Amino acid sequence: MLIITIIAVVFIILDQLSKVWISGAFGGVPVTDPVADGIPIIKNILYFSYQKNEGAAFGIMQGARWIFVPLTIIVCALFIWWLIRLKKKHSLLCVASGLMLAGAVGNLIDRAFLGYVRDFIYVNIPFATFNVADACLVVGTVLMGIYILFFHERFMKKSVQQEEQAAPETDAKEGEAAEPEEKPETL
Repeated sequence: MLIITIIAVVFIILDQLSKVWISGAFGGVPVTDPVADGIPIIKNILYFSYQKNEGAAFGIMQGARWIFVPLTIIVCALFIWWLIRLKKKHSLLCVASGLMLAGAVGNLIDRAFLGYVRDFIYVNIPFATFNVADACLVVGTVLMGIYILFFHERFMKKSVQQEEQAAPETDAKEGEAAEPEEKPETL
């Protein structure tokens, strides 16, 4: 769980610092045309701009903050509970989980405290403006999908086999250390 926490915290900090920086760079004023008004990173392809998104991905469900904030808290709490209950975690699962939590919490911070999410990365194709938290969510979700499709079953079988091999040794050790039961005396 430590590696998941470290990844999540690092990317939450990176997300929030990048949002503070971009908001300051544009004076907190959203741009209407990301290409004309944005900061070119790769001319005609990638720009930094500033948008306020009061909805979900791609701007859907504008103004539904009252749904997103509690829903994000509940989903994150359930996800963390599930992760804590897992005895063994594959490294890919840890990375994916850390990124997904970072993305969810990064945007949750914006929604809870500002009422909107600060987006600033614009790719000059018919695409939405996004931020570091969104990128973490997408990359984390793709990695989680790869883990589930290609690693989960093998990893779980291996974990069960290791537990089964260790179980007889544990039982023998416990049996040796256990005191024999005393039988009550009969008259």
